Amino acid sequence: MLFLVYLVFPIIEIYLLFKASSSLGFFPVLAIVVFTAWLGARLVKSQGLVVLHQFQQKMSQGHLPQKEVLEGLLILLAGVLLIAPGFITDCIGILCLIPFTRKFMSMLLARWIERKVQQGRLKVYTNVSYSSSGGSPFGKSFDPFGQNSKPEIRDVTPENPQQLDTH
Repeated sequence: MLFLVYLVFPIIEIYLLFKASSSLGFFPVLAIVVFTAWLGARLVKSQGLVVLHQFQQKMSQGHLPQKEVLEGLLILLAGVLLIAPGFITDCIGILCLIPFTRKFMSMLLARWIERKVQQGRLKVYTNVSYSSSGGSPFGKSFDPFGQNSKPEIRDVTPENPQQLDTH
């Protein structure tokens, strides 16, 4: 399935670029592609700084910045999509930058991650301790270690400490 996306998606993008180029001309389409890359870079920077500020605020208050991390990932994705030439990638990239749609997309992404973790298809390794009331950045039902599992403790002390390099 993913192979088809990688194969079909660029063909559609190239087709749309050729169609637009035959209607508008090569240089106007080139200008649109360059302009969206430039505008995307500026928007990624401004929106990224907003989310970074929110991230820092949450951390300073002692809260986990789950929403900010997911939105940061979407902003990074938006930057990649806006730099890539194509109309579809530009539309998806812009949707990732608009705060309203980005919040909705981050909510969907959080639900997808939670579902994959619960199915055991995505492993989450964390150093965060959760309260006994079931608090978690992914909701009360989220248990990153499974209900009956215990953390694994490993001794990583070398058998012969004299073999360690001291430089």
